[in-house]
Amino acid sequence: MFTYLSKEPGVGGRIRCSIEEFVVIEEVEGWGVANAPEMLDTEGLYAVYVLEKRGVETFETLDRIATELGVPRAAISIAGIKDKYARTLQFLTVKGGKPLHLEGEGFSLSFIGYSTKPASPARLMGNRFDITIREVIHMEEAITRVRDLVEEVCDKGGFPNFYGYQRFGAKRPINHIVGWLLLEGAWSRAIEVILATPALQESQEAREFRVLAARGATPEELLTSIPPFLMVEHRILSKLKETRSSLKALRALPARLRSLLVQSYQSFLFNIAVSTRILLKGHLLPSIGDYVLRGNRAVERVEACSIERVLREVQRGVSALAVPLPSASRKVWERFVRVTGILLPYPDSHKWYRNLKAIGARLAKGWRSVTVVLPSFAVEAHNDALRVSFTLPRGCYATVVLREIMKPQDPLAAGF
Repeated sequence: MFTYLSKEPGVGGRIRCSIEEFVVIEEVEGWGVANAPEMLDTEGLYAVYVLEKRGVETFETLDRIATELGVPRAAISIAGIKDKYARTLQFLTVKGGKPLHLEGEGFSLSFIGYSTKPASPARLMGNRFDITIREVIHMEEAITRVRDLVEEVCDKGGFPNFYGYQRFGAKRPINHIVGWLLLEGAWSRAIEVILATPALQESQEAREFRVLAARGATPEELLTSIPPFLMVEHRILSKLKETRSSLKALRALPARLRSLLVQSYQSFLFNIAVSTRILLKGHLLPSIGDYVLRGNRAVERVEACSIERVLREVQRGVSALAVPLPSASRKVWERFVRVTGILLPYPDSHKWYRNLKAIGARLAKGWRSVTVVLPSFAVEAHNDALRVSFTLPRGCYATVVLREIMKPQDPLAAGF
């Protein structure tokens, strides 16, 4: 993300002044919204819970829950990964789980019923957001400015559907770099980046640990000095100490995290494509020769005879400009280059497929909408701050909407 779609000035300000002021509520097909779930079955293979967490990582929380319940980590399923720096409510299933209530540091787990199917990304419909922006510029004009900005964005096709900062690591943006190294089979180098790259804001003990890692300390030496909250690093080092194999150490990470890393590289390329389109055209409306993704997920090429209809559908939120996600397939990669106009060297497909199999990870497939429309967007003044609420489909990021509205000079200082 290196540009904005709108010309209207942002309102500035800060988010996440309190975790309670960034609320995310998941909506899953058949189960409803996590703060008011629908009636579930009284029996089934999977126990369904509502997981509420504050200020803790999703994967770390799932590890703790597995330990507390005494079940394999693989028995636990979720529909979506949620932001660490927020109050989030989401569904979670445990295969063979029991009715119970569990509380731990930063989370609570409440049983709500049973299901014949586990939670999965395919069932995730979207997320509802309720967010407070403090320290806005010219509060007396802020609501009007936000409404004007939203109108301008809608006229240009909708909010850019960038992957958000957290996709890459908000405070330590290394996910896409590690993902590329995994695709290239550079196992040892990937571990070096994970262990030794410092965060923009990190505790003294974490910084000291990363300095040791950068100096080439052994796994045994690093395990004696690693802070307990660096759980990913601890898992890698423990396996590295046991096997002396970088590949086996990386495979010790949860399968979903391994896939998230390689998919972050796809996300990085997608964001470049969207930014380039904005810089070249100044809008995200489809043109003749482009492709759109319709509400039924069908992909349509825009022709001269259909352009007027497509533009009307875009304004109604029925269709949106779309590009294919780049993958290891040369055919798909060629289509991505052709559709986006970005000149990228072709990957070694055979090597990428081989390395994906070795690491046990998957790239995302299909097309992604370049824009997203907010049918339920609302803004109001709330205790000398702005309160915005909206719903996004799965795979879309609230921070991207907020970035366009706020236009922060320093995203990290602004709470991103």
